[in-house]
Amino acid sequence: MLEVLNLCIQVEETIGRVYRWLAANAEDNPELRRIWAKMAMDEDGHADNLRFARRMNPLEHIAKTRIDRADVKLLLDKATRFHQLVQDGGWTEDAALKMACELEQNFQQVHIQMAAEFTNGQMREMFNNLGKGDREHLAELEGYLAREKKDSPSGDSDRPQ
Repeated sequence: MLEVLNLCIQVEETIGRVYRWLAANAEDNPELRRIWAKMAMDEDGHADNLRFARRMNPLEHIAKTRIDRADVKLLLDKATRFHQLVQDGGWTEDAALKMACELEQNFQQVHIQMAAEFTNGQMREMFNNLGKGDREHLAELEGYLAREKKDSPSGDSDRPQ
C-alpha cells in the first residue's frame, strides 16, 4: 500500500505541474487560465493529503488491498506523457481538455476504490474527499467545454464531450 500511495503522490504532483504549465500558457483565455490554476493548486493539496495518509501508517487501517499497483503506475505514465506533451508543445487546447477529463475520471475511480479499502473513518473520508475534488474538476472542465460549444459560431465544436 505504501508503494501505491507513493505512486499516487507522484501522479498528483505531475498533474499539478501540467495544470500549472497550461495555466501559464493560457494567456489569451482568462477563464481557462483560472480553471487550470485552481486545479493545479487542488492537485498540490491532493498530494499533501496523500503524504498525510502515508504518515498515518496506512497498513494498520486497511481491510483488504484491492488497488493494483500496475493500475496506478499506468495513471502515472499517462500523467507523465501528458506533461511531456504539453512541454514539447505538441498539444492543442482541445487535446489538453480531453486528456484532463480522462485523467480526472481515472483519478476519481482510484480515490473511491482507495476509500473503500480503509477501516479508519478519517482515512476513508479523506479519500472520498479526494474523489469529490476529482468530480469537481471534471464538472468544471465539462462546463467549460459546454460553454465553448454553445459560444462557437456554428454551435458545434470538435471538442470532446
